Amino acid sequence: MKNRIFITMLLLLAILSLFAGLKVQPVMECVISNGDGTWTAHFGYLNENPNVLSIGIGVHNKFVGTPSEDMGQPTIFQPGRHEFEFSVTFNDGDNFVWSLSGPRGHGSVNANSSSSACPRGSDSDEDGVEDQYDEYPDDMHRAYNNWYPSAEEDEWGTLAYEDYWPFQGDYDFNDLVIDYRFNLVTNGSNLVIDVNGYFKLRAIGASYSNGFGIEFPFHADSVEVAEILPASMNSVLESSNTNLVILFFDSSKDYMSPAGEDFFVNTDPEESWVNTFEFSLAMTLYPTQNINNLVWLAPFNPFIFIQGERGKEVHLAGYPPTVSADRSYFGIGDDDSNLSQERYYKTAGNLPWGLNLPATWAYPTERTSITEAYLYLADWAQSNGEQHTDWYENAGGNTDESKLYIEP
Repeated sequence: MKNRIFITMLLLLAILSLFAGLKVQPVMECVISNGDGTWTAHFGYLNENPNVLSIGIGVHNKFVGTPSEDMGQPTIFQPGRHEFEFSVTFNDGDNFVWSLSGPRGHGSVNANSSSSACPRGSDSDEDGVEDQYDEYPDDMHRAYNNWYPSAEEDEWGTLAYEDYWPFQGDYDFNDLVIDYRFNLVTNGSNLVIDVNGYFKLRAIGASYSNGFGIEFPFHADSVEVAEILPASMNSVLESSNTNLVILFFDSSKDYMSPAGEDFFVNTDPEESWVNTFEFSLAMTLYPTQNINNLVWLAPFNPFIFIQGERGKEVHLAGYPPTVSADRSYFGIGDDDSNLSQERYYKTAGNLPWGLNLPATWAYPTERTSITEAYLYLADWAQSNGEQHTDWYENAGGNTDESKLYIEP
């Protein structure tokens, strides 16, 4: 009898836990021009719960960019999808945001003169996004693809690292070079459902064999599915102050190695070309995340860790280490980090040890300092990114092209 009661309690707790994860999402239906410089926006909502929820006006149920946080929005939410529940009038040029957050509310929607016009077209999945704009017209939980750096399949970003940190070393930024593309799939309420990442390990110009990881601005417990391919990769999921951290590999040379008697992988023009190693991430989040509230966007907070030493992390300039980083390395050698001032991974002259470029980048040849190959990198860094913003482009006198590695 006791066992039966115990099992019943477990089932009840599981059901309650499931319902606790279900949210109310705001929906912006459409806008109408009133012909006098004002517009009327119509709103609805989706309550995924089987029961009525109450969310009072205030921090968890409010308008932003409006005369008041209370613009007549509901505080009682019936189960299911409810269209055209209330309307708000705004002036041309305004941008109104209805936000539901915190306990049982989740998401935000905008209304402005560029929003979908009424009468609204066909919306097969009733997610508030017309089929003509909905990239997932039959899936009410997905609406938009958000690609970075571009939706074009042949356009990739590049991550490049110098692994002699906290010293500058040869400063050639080819010790680990990884190309990437990300797609964040969101619903009609700007909530991230899926995070898909695609990667190419392109070069290893190092005697060390380094690991690669990414810290994501998602709660580690919010990951419902995480598939990393190929399945043979020895990936590890960690948590850093509740943030999800994925270590894709701890030794790059397990996946790419020099050809024959060569010493490096795709950094010395006199050595053989080695085909890139491709891997990917497919992640589904539950609960979902508001894309407007993310601390970092793609590629998030990527880093390497040196020669299998998990604590010896190298991040992009200005990005924080994870909780697993060994703090004793900061502030020694050429590193001018100051953790109390949130200054990370910079020299005294603001030079970085990690770079994120929004293009497929031509990196320096082996043992060629990046400052010799890219003539304005130092000026860009010392100006805090305000000058020579195109320094990384192999054009316009930015480079000494003879010092760049060009793929055969």
